[in-house]
Amino acid sequence: MQNIVKFSSRIVGSTVQGRLHSKNNIECQDRINTYKSGKVVAIALSDGAGSYANSALGAEEITKRIANNFCINFFKIVRRSKSDIKKRVIAEINRTLKLLHNNHSLPKKEFSCTLLFVVSDGNRFIAGHIGDGVIGRFSRNKIDVLSEPENYDFSNVTCFITSSNLLKNLRIYRGSSKFYDGFVLMSDGSTDSLYSKKNDKLSKSLVEIKKWTQNYPIEMVNIALEKNMKELIRLKTHDDCSLIMAVKIEKSHHQMRHLDKDFLMELLNAKNQLSLKNKMKVLYQICNNNIQNTKVVAKKTSLSTSTVRSHKNVLKSLTNNQIG
Repeated sequence: MQNIVKFSSRIVGSTVQGRLHSKNNIECQDRINTYKSGKVVAIALSDGAGSYANSALGAEEITKRIANNFCINFFKIVRRSKSDIKKRVIAEINRTLKLLHNNHSLPKKEFSCTLLFVVSDGNRFIAGHIGDGVIGRFSRNKIDVLSEPENYDFSNVTCFITSSNLLKNLRIYRGSSKFYDGFVLMSDGSTDSLYSKKNDKLSKSLVEIKKWTQNYPIEMVNIALEKNMKELIRLKTHDDCSLIMAVKIEKSHHQMRHLDKDFLMELLNAKNQLSLKNKMKVLYQICNNNIQNTKVVAKKTSLSTSTVRSHKNVLKSLTNNQIG
């Protein structure tokens, strides 16, 4: 039986200037950010309010700070109650708005933006949502909605991080992510193409993007994603469009042998074909033959102990289990 190797989540995403902003020569006000710490991965997205000229500053800063804070402190935060987690998010929002106000000498309302984020170690997750946009989660060939948009009675009216009632407007989710192989965040511009509000369902095309991420190099996926967003998704809306997803990679050694070679080199952080070949040898002994002892692996693979040790250290940093 082939053992499954679980790699750290891979992240792809793109932001595209909306047609209205392009026409009026206004920058894209959507922002995406990510942060990794060990096996913990955070993704965050924000849509700057179109009615404020400096909202992109708020979107950039809040996504960066939330992703960093919750990723680094994940194991401490995930044990807290939802109420405590909500208070921590609000505290970070208040610190961010104060920082922006002090740095730019502008009213806090100028930095109005939505906020969506997910942080996970592969087993558990925390998610937060203020405003419109959608958070989705993948389970193999299926995708469902974790958090729907908050638009009140009008599609272009929502709440922002500058809301006076964040305790009410901020939605927090927490739970097991063992049976999910990815999460996706998108702004309201992207939801016009990828989300049915009537049926509360997400497009199956997102599952295809997830599969790209699980089988091709990140740069290739990001180029294809941006092309699709520019040529298809932005044409169905006037808004800026953004999307970011974190996807688990779980492969057997047999499956890895048949992967796209550029993808495999990237997945195993191999600098050349020889490095790739040797890493695959080491991985096979550890994961399929359950051999952890460096000297025994060296003997089985005809590699030096120093080479095996070096490859084991790299593989340990790339995987969430099995590499001792």
